[in-house]
Amino acid sequence: MSNKIESYLLQTPDFIKKIIGQNINIKLQENYQFVYLVGSGSSYNAAKQVANTMQKIIGISVDAEYPFEMKEELFSLPSKTLIIGISQSGASVSTYNAMEYAKRVGCTTLALTGEIDSYVDKLADYHVFLNIPVEKAGPKTLGYTITKLRLLQLAYFMKGSSLPHEYAALSGQYSLVLNNAKAWFSKHAIELKNCNDVRVIGSSRTYGDTLESSLKLLETLRIHVTGYNYEEFIHGIYNSVNENTYLIFLDPKHCSNFDELLHLLNRWTDHIYYFDDIDLLGMQENTVYSNFIFPVLAEYISAKLPELKGYDASIPKDKNFHFEMKSKIEKEI
Repeated sequence: MSNKIESYLLQTPDFIKKIIGQNINIKLQENYQFVYLVGSGSSYNAAKQVANTMQKIIGISVDAEYPFEMKEELFSLPSKTLIIGISQSGASVSTYNAMEYAKRVGCTTLALTGEIDSYVDKLADYHVFLNIPVEKAGPKTLGYTITKLRLLQLAYFMKGSSLPHEYAALSGQYSLVLNNAKAWFSKHAIELKNCNDVRVIGSSRTYGDTLESSLKLLETLRIHVTGYNYEEFIHGIYNSVNENTYLIFLDPKHCSNFDELLHLLNRWTDHIYYFDDIDLLGMQENTVYSNFIFPVLAEYISAKLPELKGYDASIPKDKNFHFEMKSKIEKEI
């Protein structure tokens, strides 16, 4: 059987190159003081990962919020607030409702979606599109990466500039990380096949990617997987570790006293893996690439481990789930 998730991962470098060559062309006002990035699932995780970088670029407040967090208290200056609703399918009912509320109280709305004239687009004052094909797989990987890239493009656009020249090498660097992920998986596949309990723990600068890594593993492996910020993990979560727990640490060099923690955890489990910039990319820390490299390993595991177990993780357990739940306005792929 063809592996759709792997196929989209392999296409990602080409789409990174394509998107970097495209400009954003909208006429936003220039006096916003607040930007809220609103979405669920992978859309929220992408927003969470790049929100701090966007804030540094634009020089105004940028926060990622779930749709249910869109409440009146957030909007002290609605006329100076931009709400960016993110939905790869453009069909998210909760994101639509959040944007509708924000628009009603006087905020400006922008839709970042994968499809023109989608449900979410119809509500927005401005539109930016992902410009990628519809992913014919339940778990999305290509869209996650391109969502982050488009948000960063938008931040530079709001600043009055374009992506720095360092982004020109992002496609090649992503390919390198993907190849390293393949090699790592080949080495550890048999060991991973037996896992049923996984924790993904990341530094503060990788929190969005930590959430996304755990989500992808959970969606595809369909076992117990949770994701935590490092500080959260050491304040109690460590008590859940036992000999059957698999631990994946992202960006440990930005986690205080990691060597001491590693020594303690080795008493309880032999299944501990950790990755920093050098492990994944072969180079020291790079602020451009750090927003893109850390979830690739989990995405590749998500593509290949179900195949090893004999099932197709690109097919949701219930294709009509969102339709039945009325959480999207179209049937699931």
